[in-house]
Amino acid sequence: MKLTGTISLRNFGKGSKSEHTAVYLDTAEGSYVLRKKGANPFENNDLKQMEGKQVVVEGTLESTVFFASNIDEK
Repeated sequence: MKLTGTISLRNFGKGSKSEHTAVYLDTAEGSYVLRKKGANPFENNDLKQMEGKQVVVEGTLESTVFFASNIDEK
């Protein structure tokens, strides 16, 4: 599956033990937490550096999380 959108950073899990700044992919269809397949969900430093960039992402959508296998800047 391919999605096109903009990467943003927002708080996730406010008030819980898993609260952290998460990377989101904001698309015309909705916003999804963005993770690279197999990556640590709490340490997306390479994705965080892409904040504000428009991207085309290939991967799989599972509920509200998009697991990226490939990310290309637009």
